[in-house]
Amino acid sequence: MALFARLTDIPRQNLRLLQQLAERELAQQRREKYWAKRLLLIFGCALALYFGAILVNLVLPA
Repeated sequence: MALFARLTDIPRQNLRLLQQLAERELAQQRREKYWAKRLLLIFGCALALYFGAILVNLVLPA
């Protein structure tokens, strides 16, 4: 009976490992999405400042 209990415990362990792997994968995807949004925001702000400076120089020449 103890052998049967150990054999049925193996699929549970595998299931637990697969669940942990899936949770890690989801966490990794969330981190990547977070940093992608941050980089796009920074890049967008830099472009807006650049084009804003060009526009100011065209409207108000020195």
